[in-house]
Amino acid sequence: MSTVLVVDGIKKRRNAIKAALEKREVDTHEVSDAYAGLAALGQGTYSGIIIAEGKRQLSVKSLCALALRRHTDVPVFLILRKVEHAREVRQELGPRVLLVPPEWGVEQLCTRVAQSCVVLPPEFHEAPPPQGPIVLEGAFEEEAGPALLIGLFVQELSGRLSVIDDGVTVSTVFFRDGEPVWVVPPGGDTAVFRHIVHLGLVPPDLSPTPVPDGELLLSMVRKGTLTKADVKKVMVDLVREEVLSVAARRTGEYSFVEDQTYAAHPGPGLSVNPFGLIFEVKRKSVPPPELMEIGQSMGGRRIFAGPGLDVAKEKIRPFLRGGDATEALDGETTVQEFCDRVGLDPVMGSLLVLSLVEARLARLGEAA
Repeated sequence: MSTVLVVDGIKKRRNAIKAALEKREVDTHEVSDAYAGLAALGQGTYSGIIIAEGKRQLSVKSLCALALRRHTDVPVFLILRKVEHAREVRQELGPRVLLVPPEWGVEQLCTRVAQSCVVLPPEFHEAPPPQGPIVLEGAFEEEAGPALLIGLFVQELSGRLSVIDDGVTVSTVFFRDGEPVWVVPPGGDTAVFRHIVHLGLVPPDLSPTPVPDGELLLSMVRKGTLTKADVKKVMVDLVREEVLSVAARRTGEYSFVEDQTYAAHPGPGLSVNPFGLIFEVKRKSVPPPELMEIGQSMGGRRIFAGPGLDVAKEKIRPFLRGGDATEALDGETTVQEFCDRVGLDPVMGSLLVLSLVEARLARLGEAA
């Protein structure tokens, strides 16, 4: 049976598409937002993809471009919120993205999708997939940071993530195969030197020799002021702080640009777990009494695996005390049963579940 990925934040329409495609003997994999869609694009094989434009957390054009790159022979149907954007989208993405006419209802859309799972229009084959690096753009709204970080990890993307505030890039995080490996923090080498002093690696009254921005660490190693082990300690500290900032950010915008040169670079050998930092942000932002209340309110709800869980499960295994998340989150287990299974108390269990949901690695269903 063919499987179509459906990315749509409107539950009623998403369910209607699922029912209409099933009548046409087409299976579906539905997700409710662009970040879950980002993770899902790295999973499985699809016969078609339907993307409905949603909130500005992640640009729909970014998601479509990634879909075309990951699934080169698959039609992508795009439902726009505003018809006046159609010309702009067509110019950027070309005929490989099939814009859904505003007058189409769900039945007409699903008939066309089911047909395209078998026979694609000629113009689709004539148009090459988008070239150049993958670019993901969006806004830090409604706790988008954690989902973005896990989305990059699940897709194993290498490149640079720029954090933008009022049109100005305030920091940059570099990724290799989806893991953060280095940053350019706000303040440049001045901020780097503050970290060196904070870690006690040099005396506070030391005045570093002036060097071009970005070369401070290398200069201090050459002079023997720092060892390579010291440098790695500084780098881990800087990466942790900046990624924590990304995970906690609620304002501004971001732009991730793929760059395979980072994938080929051996890098400093850092070990910075993005899920661990998401967990840490949630731990600091929600007080224990509130976590207890949240745990009681969602304890009876079923918990399902998200689309990126299978790839990320090794990253979160330590938080499940060595357990396999894909086995624990089977859609039949309630939140309370899940916490009991992995041996977590109500506070820590609620914290873990909230972090999983925020990272789009799990989703909550109705009460059992």
